[in-house]
Amino acid sequence: MTSGGRKEALNLAEQLATHGLKPAVYLTSRYAHAVETADLLRDQVSGTPPRVVPLAMLTPHEEYTLEGIIREAQQHGCDLDKIDQIGIVLHHPRLNQLLAKLTPRPESPKAPDFAEAVCLSADSLQDFIRAKGKEVRRL
Repeated sequence: MTSGGRKEALNLAEQLATHGLKPAVYLTSRYAHAVETADLLRDQVSGTPPRVVPLAMLTPHEEYTLEGIIREAQQHGCDLDKIDQIGIVLHHPRLNQLLAKLTPRPESPKAPDFAEAVCLSADSLQDFIRAKGKEVRRL
């Protein structure tokens, strides 16, 4: 991670903490810089260190479905249906693709900032699968 990227990630970690956002698990792509960013966020934000779980389905150029992401997380011991806050560290365009699947809005072609957080809410994991998630906050 570059020094500029580290600075942006630390700033994001501070914003997450300010808003009381403490994911119980961080799901990432398998790319080293995504795992490194998730490790940094985990170490800065959470009291009890959550797990960082790299998933093939979150890695760019890999085929994925939401159900597949849920199954792969379960294979790593993460029952996403029982977790209130999940951090997902991704790259462009996978982040925008996933946001479009979790919410009713279309996929944005705009690349997100290096360290950007989009906070979504839904009543259940099934609501996310049905694209009924709502954007709550952008950091």
